[in-house]
Amino acid sequence: MIKIDENNPAYREDRIGDGYSYTVYAGPEITGGMVSDILEIERVSDYSIDLEIFAWADLKLRPGLWTDSMEDQYFTQEQVDLSGQTIRAYICSNGDLSPNFRTGAFSITSGHNIQKEDHSAALISEYVAKENALSVGDFLTLETKRGIYEPCEDPYERVGDPVEVEIIGVFETNFKQEESVYTAEMDYADNFIYVDYDTGKQLYNNLSFIGFDNLNDTYREVTFFADGPEYLPEIMRQVEERLDITGLLMYRDDTAYHASVKPLKQIRIISLLLSGIGIAGCVLILYLVFVMWMKGRRREMGILLSVGVSKRKILAQLLLESIVITTAALGAAIGLSRPLVEGCSSVMEQTMSPDSETEAYVMDVSAANPNPVIHKVSSDPVELDSYISIQDILFLGIMVYFISCASVCTASVQITRVSPKLLLQAI
Repeated sequence: MIKIDENNPAYREDRIGDGYSYTVYAGPEITGGMVSDILEIERVSDYSIDLEIFAWADLKLRPGLWTDSMEDQYFTQEQVDLSGQTIRAYICSNGDLSPNFRTGAFSITSGHNIQKEDHSAALISEYVAKENALSVGDFLTLETKRGIYEPCEDPYERVGDPVEVEIIGVFETNFKQEESVYTAEMDYADNFIYVDYDTGKQLYNNLSFIGFDNLNDTYREVTFFADGPEYLPEIMRQVEERLDITGLLMYRDDTAYHASVKPLKQIRIISLLLSGIGIAGCVLILYLVFVMWMKGRRREMGILLSVGVSKRKILAQLLLESIVITTAALGAAIGLSRPLVEGCSSVMEQTMSPDSETEAYVMDVSAANPNPVIHKVSSDPVELDSYISIQDILFLGIMVYFISCASVCTASVQITRVSPKLLLQAI
């Protein structure tokens, strides 16, 4: 991920408004050319541009801090009412790659997600859709109100042009966000609205009065995707070599990946441990069984040796018998393996899947973090495919045949070294 360093004081520029002052970002930007250059790096598969902007919508939202608030010495009733209908419009070029959809915190329930070719499109939550009797194909209007961004006599004064968008999809939130009297309406995930990049440009163009009017070929944050986490260090090294990213922040964001694969890593460790124990036990048991089987046939081998049968023929007969026995045992094992594997997989799924009462996502909304961030803290339910491949069967067969033949050969050498007379006397 590459983003601008908004919190760096060196990149902040003071501006004077109508009776007030404010600051804007005046540091290095991420350009479209930089994005194109990074996409040419091997193993970089895609990118996503995600921004957010405040807008006003005439919608019934999930109640929050401002719903039951009244005017006081700091806020007029108009300012209170305006804040209660101010939403966060998330601007994305590819909705499927947007963080909350990518991690599974949100999922589309009707319609489709925003794609790069969409224009004047929006996504709303199931909550907003239900409370306002909206569905896919309906339209809503987003406006920029001066009171959202600066103190003024008329908070509802519209700045710039209203933007009409078509609802192309409805999403559900896959976690429960706890209610708090300190959470503003715009900070509830149910009140988020996603818009396409073209719509975002129009909304940003309305902000020229506070200096935020450039959303053409520069970006504040871009997320790039690699073919796998193992390629990230090399990709980041090449970005630093090819591009001048001085003043920009670049870091890897793989928290959701590690949260997802954590139970799979645990399953892998347990599987390797059980496989090691199983193979060691199999080797030991097979060896002991065949050695005891050979010792039980000492009299037979003594008789065969005494009537002139060569040691080679005796060994060949014993190997043939062991192969027949092993083949029958393997056939039975393969036939029983399917239900056993399914049973083990079911136990693993139940053991490693997160507790149904534990939320997989946590929403961070605080004064220290004014932009709400949804973190994935738990994995999805674990689903294992239980199957046995031809390679597994071949490996098992070769191993078992090798152990059985080696056991027979080892035991037969010890026995055939003794003379037939001593063999018969030992019984």
